[in-house]
Amino acid sequence: MATKIPTIINVFYTVFAQAWQISAVEEYENDRDGDFFSTIFNANVGLSVILIGGILVVLKPVMSIFVASSYFLAWQIVPSLLFASFFSNLSSFLGTIYLATKKTGGIMKTTVYGMIVNILLNCTLVPIFGLQGAGIGAALGFAFIAGVRLIDVRKFVKLNIAWVNLEISIGLMILMSLIQFVFNNHGIIQYTLLAIFELILIIINVNYLIKSRQRN
Repeated sequence: MATKIPTIINVFYTVFAQAWQISAVEEYENDRDGDFFSTIFNANVGLSVILIGGILVVLKPVMSIFVASSYFLAWQIVPSLLFASFFSNLSSFLGTIYLATKKTGGIMKTTVYGMIVNILLNCTLVPIFGLQGAGIGAALGFAFIAGVRLIDVRKFVKLNIAWVNLEISIGLMILMSLIQFVFNNHGIIQYTLLAIFELILIIINVNYLIKSRQRN
């Protein structure tokens, strides 16, 4: 049940990825300085964190309405799965650069590395945190793949990542996830904080969405 909500992010990304793959191949030969790739990467991050933040705001109300009460506690697994989806989509985005540069061996190599890390994390975290450990392990595994690919693809394309925005956004999403647990019985405080953090996510990331639209 917990996997149903992160699927929303994956559906949005699948639509984007189909168009992105074509554009990446077409643009690579004419944009070796990486301006196009950097713009789309930052916009991809911006859209993803805004969507994930929005889901975190309405997570419990949506689960209480559309999910049977016996499954309501599945919300506890959703935040870690949302992070897994986020980093999975980033790693897929960077994987497309391998396609554009005809260095597809890097996709296989980094995927294997991530698989090994994911197995090790699950063996370590699942006995400690149970099902939650599987979600955290998946998120960290995909984050590892994204990090390795980010370092690797910069050999071919110069990427100018908005690191400050990315780090702040990830930090805010972590705080939003923790708020769900800390203020579990304090509705007004919980949703006020969630709404404020989502507004901050929108403010610091909307500029990159506008830039990507102008670029197109």
